[in-house]
Amino acid sequence: MLSYKGWIDGISALLCFIFAILLGLGIFFKARKLKVKLLSYMGLNISIAGFFWIVPSLDFLIVIVTGRNLVNIYHWMGIVNFMWAPLVTLLSMYIWAELMIPRRKKLVFWIFMILSIIFWFIIFLNPSDSFLISYPSNSGAELIYIFLNESYLPIMILYFIFSLASILFCGIGYLIKSFRSKGVIKRKFQWLSIGYFIFLGFPLMGTLFLSLIFEYPITIVRIGMISSFLFFYYGLREEPIKKVKEPPEKDIIIKESLFRLTQKPKQLTKEDITFHKEQKICLVCKSKLGGSNLAFICLGCAVLYCEKCVQALTNVENACWVCNKPFDESKSSKPFKDTEEESDIEVSEKKKNKN
Repeated sequence: MLSYKGWIDGISALLCFIFAILLGLGIFFKARKLKVKLLSYMGLNISIAGFFWIVPSLDFLIVIVTGRNLVNIYHWMGIVNFMWAPLVTLLSMYIWAELMIPRRKKLVFWIFMILSIIFWFIIFLNPSDSFLISYPSNSGAELIYIFLNESYLPIMILYFIFSLASILFCGIGYLIKSFRSKGVIKRKFQWLSIGYFIFLGFPLMGTLFLSLIFEYPITIVRIGMISSFLFFYYGLREEPIKKVKEPPEKDIIIKESLFRLTQKPKQLTKEDITFHKEQKICLVCKSKLGGSNLAFICLGCAVLYCEKCVQALTNVENACWVCNKPFDESKSSKPFKDTEEESDIEVSEKKKNKN
């Protein structure tokens, strides 16, 4: 009969598996509908990560029905449990490359694709040396636990590369990028960084010291890893538009973008402008430019806009946010000025008239 510990491990694994699959698919289909490419990739990645818990979930269900654990024929349990790790890393690194170094995203993809193929080749060719499996003393009393064999260097080196790349590039990389960014972009990179630190940090903490604090550390690790998915979602979702009864005349509403802004910022720094140019991001809605998302280059300052933002701005103020050059020379231009600027201009004009 399944022990109390076995029930906790089984229920937590099954809930993690179901939650990750449903959350990932929900994010994927929502992102596809909104045409937010990176968020759809992250949704797919979350669903794939859910398969980390498929073996303990199946073992739990089999024990409930038959009273006995799964049979590990041809070492299939280790293969099915760990075959998803390279794929999760591959998608994570591709998203990172799309955000950080879009020109080299294909190179990053193929490097980790080759490493993934090597990993799969090893575990399918030599599963007996790749995994260590802990069976309960009495079949059905507890669940089966599966680990990578730390003494088998080929598999551990690859797994170390996957983990290190995720920590350095996705965790620390996004964090550093957030320090160099401002506003919405800064917050987005912070969410992504926190998500990766949680997803990778909880298993490490479970191995090092959570077992000394909690009676059931594996359950705490699973809860922590699941919570990281929410940070990924907030990092890549669109910014919601705040509903107001009477929107200001100068508000710009742009749909179907990675990030969403509704109003010109009061101040654009040189760092903001340079970042948008280098990363080929629309200055207004923060969407990536290229492919079907056509880019418009301001002839006055070379700042990039997407086609939808240019159309919206042309109808409202017809002026570049940086240099005030008209988008359409045939129309009048009304550059945006906040209330502080307008009051300063009025005061200066009054002083000139008095003099």
